[in-house]
Amino acid sequence: NPRAIRAPLGDHDHLNGNSMDYGGVILDTRDDGHSAVLLLVNANGVQYDAVTDDQGGNEDSSPDFFWQSAAHINDHGWTLEMRVPFSSMRYHAANPQDWGILLYRNYPRDFRHQYFSARLPRGGNCFICRANTLVGLEQLPSRGHVVIAPYVTASDERSAASPADPLGSMH
Repeated sequence: NPRAIRAPLGDHDHLNGNSMDYGGVILDTRDDGHSAVLLLVNANGVQYDAVTDDQGGNEDSSPDFFWQSAAHINDHGWTLEMRVPFSSMRYHAANPQDWGILLYRNYPRDFRHQYFSARLPRGGNCFICRANTLVGLEQLPSRGHVVIAPYVTASDERSAASPADPLGSMH
């Protein structure tokens, strides 16, 4: 039911699992079964990227990875497309190499449903350790590129005119 989709617009890196539909991918690029990059998007295109680890349960959304996504709500639900350049990820220089991968969907309705591409037993103390294996990645581009992405931000504050300042003040 597309009318039941919960996808408020908001700031980058602010997805609320209990109240929002989103999906994405979890990549264990070091294939250590403990740490991964989360790349998630809600149905209106709000992105969330973070680094997480199973050992301490920490999730850090301060890193911003270079990737693109497009989400679209349609008559049957919603779709998500993602483009993640390998060069924006951190990984070993091995050739070939394997990565852990989980596809993920958050579906909050009467209850919060979470779907993963791998089986996660109830009561387990890790999820990255159970990731599917993406095998045979060869000749990956050198990692750690710097991406310069210019942006502009602005604000305008005005106060009402007063007898002392008939034109109003601008900051």
